[in-house]
Amino acid sequence: MQAATTLPFRIPWAWERNRPRFEGDSVEELVDFLEMVDTIIDEQGRKHLLTSYLPVSKRTLWRSLETYTPPHSYTEFVAEVQGIYPELAERENGTIAELEELCRENNGLDGTNEGRLRRFGWVFGMLVQKLQRPPAILTNRDACRMYLDALGSVFAKQVRTALLERAALLVTGGGRTNA
Repeated sequence: MQAATTLPFRIPWAWERNRPRFEGDSVEELVDFLEMVDTIIDEQGRKHLLTSYLPVSKRTLWRSLETYTPPHSYTEFVAEVQGIYPELAERENGTIAELEELCRENNGLDGTNEGRLRRFGWVFGMLVQKLQRPPAILTNRDACRMYLDALGSVFAKQVRTALLERAALLVTGGGRTNA
């Protein structure tokens, strides 16, 4: 039996369908684009090849940046490109608007769909963590209020009751007496 052989990877040409693309202005698309290019291109020639995947209008703009020319490195060039997109900082640091949108999209969670509730809690927690990094723009109290407000009223009341009961147990020492 012959062993399967794999063909070596070939860097796609700028005109190929499977080339990396960045045609819009979406920060998510920019991040994906930069990661794809970093994966397939070595340091030498990276700037030229990276920009060759862009539409002509963006290519011309990006190649006019000071860091496109030597002696600037690829890393410096990418940093300058990223500086043109302040939305990247918002993506990194999170925004209250993003948290509010998440809560709106998940408004009325009632606890019957555990998977949806877990995913909401996971994304919510990640955003809260970002928003509470110094300088914090979200208090824990506001985060808790937003989380509970996203739940359906009956389920939110059940969660509040469970939290209050747990807090009471912690304050009283769990009902244990010290002998």
